[in-house]
Amino acid sequence: METQNLVNLKNWNFAHYNSEHFKSFIGMTGDIQEVDGQIKELILYSVTVVDGEDLEVFQRDFSSLKSAIDFINEKYGHWQFNDPTDKSGGGCSSCSAH
Repeated sequence: METQNLVNLKNWNFAHYNSEHFKSFIGMTGDIQEVDGQIKELILYSVTVVDGEDLEVFQRDFSSLKSAIDFINEKYGHWQFNDPTDKSGGGCSSCSAH
């Protein structure tokens, strides 16, 4: 079930959670893996937490987007939810600075 106040398959690339001093979001990273002498390129989904100066304080990689979404919602879902693409009452579209 996708709800408006959780990271989901439609907003994961933009939405994030904030606490007083930290921000948590999902990003994409890459890696390589050698299997039977063959190099395989991997796409990973990384749940990352940064501090107020954008310094990374935590990162955990997942091979599936669903696993990353489940983790971020379970671990950080109690933080303030922000979706800059949500035009219904907040986010970047309502900011007078833009």
